[in-house]
Amino acid sequence: ESRRKSIIYQIAEQGYIDSTLVSYFPASEMVKFDNFVSLLYYYGMLTIAGTSGFMLRLGIAQGDVGTLNISGGTVKNLYPKGWRRFA
Repeated sequence: ESRRKSIIYQIAEQGYIDSTLVSYFPASEMVKFDNFVSLLYYYGMLTIAGTSGFMLRLGIAQGDVGTLNISGGTVKNLYPKGWRRFA
């Protein structure tokens, strides 16, 4: 759990994470830590923002904006630069 949180914090702070994508895994392996970033991508929470060497740079998808709460604490406002929330 804490390793997954650290990935979420990294994405929230930097706006991206450099990773590879696991192209296939069965539903029984969705909970494995090694598949976590790929799972965020396949759920549409991350999008391919570029490359970094042999890694993909996965950024926050534009549709996933707002405030991220982890264990009751707000991490960061996740609006891409120049975007505002319309209430």
